[in-house]
Amino acid sequence: AASIDRVLREQLGRSRFATGQLGVLDTAHGVLRWLNAGHPLPLLIRQGHVVEALECAPRLPFGLNHLGGGSAPEIAEHQLEPGDGVLFYSDGIVEARRVGGEEFGADRLQDFLSAAFSGGLSPAETLRRLSNAILDHHGGQLQDDATTLLVVWRPEG
Repeated sequence: AASIDRVLREQLGRSRFATGQLGVLDTAHGVLRWLNAGHPLPLLIRQGHVVEALECAPRLPFGLNHLGGGSAPEIAEHQLEPGDGVLFYSDGIVEARRVGGEEFGADRLQDFLSAAFSGGLSPAETLRRLSNAILDHHGGQLQDDATTLLVVWRPEG
């Protein structure tokens, strides 16, 4: 995160920024560690249902950490169970609006994920269908970034 801050400041100046999350999954033990730089909280999917948003105090977006007083960001940690999924996503996913103003919304996202996991869809197919649902909801033209990353932990052996 510090390296991203430095590069953004050096390359783009002190007023440019990017939101995001950085994470590491210990694939042997299922321990997920991450930090949040201005994105919605990731969603934990367990046994076919979204069970919670994984808490992590946000830090300032990348490139703006010089405004935060230099405190170290929170590194969140969560122990996954075999078959758990975690969806990291940008706010453009839930804020995608239909003509007339209706957002895709967090409830619709959670319902979509629960149906996909209960239906046994692969992570790749889940994200393909989610992308299509977002585009359909938004009339085919996104006005904001709509980024997703779905991680499913299946222990080796």
